[in-house]
Amino acid sequence: MTATEDSTSPGAGRVLVVDDDEGLARFIVEVLTDAGHHAEAVSSAALARRRVEATGYDVVVTDLRMPGESGLDLIAWLRRYDPRIAVLAVTAYGSLETAVQAMRLGAADYIPKPFEPSALLLAVDKSLRAAAPCARRSSGCAPRPTSATASTRWCPGAP
Repeated sequence: MTATEDSTSPGAGRVLVVDDDEGLARFIVEVLTDAGHHAEAVSSAALARRRVEATGYDVVVTDLRMPGESGLDLIAWLRRYDPRIAVLAVTAYGSLETAVQAMRLGAADYIPKPFEPSALLLAVDKSLRAAAPCARRSSGCAPRPTSATASTRWCPGAP
């Protein structure tokens, strides 16, 4: 039984994949899409920031080692921008130190490359279960969080 066949599967989530390896990014998007998620990919942290600001995401899957800004930088920015977006860190250059650093910055999980598609799907589904994704709220999106509204899910484009 795969993560998506599990009766406790959280359903479709909006997932952004950030990886400078375009072939791997396309593969991850395909795996996520085949499992019922809405997924798209960008090739850098800078592009990811623009997409996150323009579009609501439930989960961001990011490589840690990319040219320019690293995935660790992106994780730190995402935690400041909207701490309810789950972040999954993936890298081929994994070490215990890197995993600990990603988790301390706020990553929900750390997946070393190469990984089985089922491991990625399990991590995405686990992250979706732990959150209240905007895409599945019947009332739509709430304003961007402030200290007074921190428990409300925000989506870009909302007042």
